[in-house]
Amino acid sequence: EAEQVDQVVLYDINNSQSADSLEESDTQGVLTSSNLSGLGMGGPVVLGGRTLTGGISYYNIENLELNLGRGDNNLTVASTPLGITKINTRLGDDIVYVESTSGNTFIDTSDSLEEAHLAGDPGDQVIVTDAGLADQLGGLLVVAGSESDPVAELNVDDTAEAAPTRALITQTTVSGMEIPTVSDVQAVRVQSAGGDFSLRHQFASEFGSHFILYQSDSPRYHLQPPKNGLSFHGKLPFSSQTFQVQPSNHPRDYVLRTARRDNDVEYRFSATDETLAATVAAQSVNLSAEISDNLLTVFRVGNLDTAIRLSTVSGVAENELETLPPANTPWQVISFGGSYAIGDDWTLLGLMDSSTKRFNNDTRNGLESILAGITTHLGANGLRSSVGGEVVTTYNSAAGAHALASALRRVYGSTQIKIGASADDHAIAAEITFAGEYAGRDVPQIRVADSSQLVPENKDFNAYVEIQSKQDGGRNDIQGIVHAVDLSQTRTWTYPLTDPHAKTFVQCYLHTASDCEPFTDSTNEYFNAVWRNIPGDDVQYDKDRESVSITLRPTDSGELIAKKLDPVFNPNLFDPYRPNTRNVGAYRMGTMAYIVFQGQYRDLSRKTTELDSVEASLLNAPLNPTTGLVANQTLSADGSVRQEGYHPYGINYHSVNLLRVDLGQAADILSVRSTNANTNYQFTLGPGNDAALISDTAAGEIESPLGGSVGSILGDVLLDAGAG
Repeated sequence: EAEQVDQVVLYDINNSQSADSLEESDTQGVLTSSNLSGLGMGGPVVLGGRTLTGGISYYNIENLELNLGRGDNNLTVASTPLGITKINTRLGDDIVYVESTSGNTFIDTSDSLEEAHLAGDPGDQVIVTDAGLADQLGGLLVVAGSESDPVAELNVDDTAEAAPTRALITQTTVSGMEIPTVSDVQAVRVQSAGGDFSLRHQFASEFGSHFILYQSDSPRYHLQPPKNGLSFHGKLPFSSQTFQVQPSNHPRDYVLRTARRDNDVEYRFSATDETLAATVAAQSVNLSAEISDNLLTVFRVGNLDTAIRLSTVSGVAENELETLPPANTPWQVISFGGSYAIGDDWTLLGLMDSSTKRFNNDTRNGLESILAGITTHLGANGLRSSVGGEVVTTYNSAAGAHALASALRRVYGSTQIKIGASADDHAIAAEITFAGEYAGRDVPQIRVADSSQLVPENKDFNAYVEIQSKQDGGRNDIQGIVHAVDLSQTRTWTYPLTDPHAKTFVQCYLHTASDCEPFTDSTNEYFNAVWRNIPGDDVQYDKDRESVSITLRPTDSGELIAKKLDPVFNPNLFDPYRPNTRNVGAYRMGTMAYIVFQGQYRDLSRKTTELDSVEASLLNAPLNPTTGLVANQTLSADGSVRQEGYHPYGINYHSVNLLRVDLGQAADILSVRSTNANTNYQFTLGPGNDAALISDTAAGEIESPLGGSVGSILGDVLLDAGAG
């Protein structure tokens, strides 16, 4: 199942509803990684006290295709499944808003029946933004019309981006701008007939030295700095436990025991032993400890399922103090860039007592004021800060999936995270795509704190909470690759072909070799049903080399291209005793064909080992300065070596009337290498100290002299330098 590719195809093509004649809910749709709602479908309903999600829900799919209707539709792509998403807007003047994606996404606005737009009709528009951020694309986004029905406008809106960015424009691509930003994806599923359950949510700090800020029983906040310079690198969850120990004038010997799975570790020390921290740190990458004011504090980082117990040598357990606040109240971790020690300069904030190193929650200093003061102080000293923490929240399973989604948004304090809520007769589920301010961050996995209060439906359906991490967040962790092929002319490739069943198909079905045995009637029917449209001349087998030459033609559909490649990438299809596969998909977008490797070949490094040895590694291939595609050598049927383009991420566009790119707030650099003669371009640089480089050698860096030429600028370019 891990290598199987499941597909869902949704058809709304006979729906002729338009926004000017119907309710908005009839023409507006929202697509998430697990649900499609709107477009005239029913909304959530309550049956037997349980809220069932409206629209269409889907789980664990790799390919999703949506075909819109004949009217004027507005579709918001809030998130997508991890595999491939194909959207066909078809007839009508449609608007597609792309907020975030988690896989390769294709938007085709053309239709063979599309009539010429009347004067004043806007045509189809695609807008890539999520509240002014355009970097939340977890794969390749392809937007295309056709020569007779082009995309009216493609707008890439990154105006809310506060960090400096580099944008690269070519005649077919938009890249840079921190694309791809891969969003963390987690799924929560609760099966029960009712009852409460609790989840533990952790917020990771990002930089160097860590300090714990927590709420105690008394109304004040306490900053506890680890004296041993505790420093953990990377984005890691963080927590602590504190135990009361004997005063230093009455020391007692203790045993600190840590248990994780089958690994138990004991540390022996006395209450005055200042070497405990070094001992713990030397033996565990996850723990650090220190003793201060008759308190033993153990700091945990990384995997938080380590159980910690403190007892005397004689075995008497010591009381653990309430270090973490009550349920539903977050504690905080302040993380400072690099090694940073609490010093007297902190008293300059007017927030801390110089002797106790504590922040008191008086009338001046609420938590927000303390955090703001710390951030200001660190910024003045050239340091960065971030805040992390943990909260345990209780949810009611009977409230339904939408209530769970709303509660999760409140916990993470964000309206921009995308949650696909769904429900069936036995369970509610929420698939969370951490977009917005969480985009590109590896969010610590949600954990189950308590599920004992859930009520089982009956003996056949137990009550449980399941948490699944489906994708780690990051900047460029893309699985799979897309082969972009220009089919304005015929192409031929040669691959090795050693599978005996695939060879029999090519030799004996597509070509009747002299030594072929007759197929059974059922086999012939199967082959005729699936592959009868393949011209035999387009798939040729070389018996001496054990290779097959596959010819792709300008008239080939995506479906036909995929079928031609089946003998190479899906040999299981020709063996009745092996499971079927769908390891390759193909999509025609104008004159281009996009061949997507998935299933068994979704990992690029695995795919390259299967192809002919003369092919160059895709991982280290050079960048074509004009097209922006990664160049790769492949072997043609005549033995010659030729170039093909691989584009793993970013935005590709074809047959677009207007490309508009709006950059952010900081000092950005726009590089324009080439433009298309049939596309107009509008670039807005924003309020920062920006630079625009227009040359066929522009590479995102200001050089003197830049060099190159502007001969590749074929479309009209309008540049607005902004207020900066």
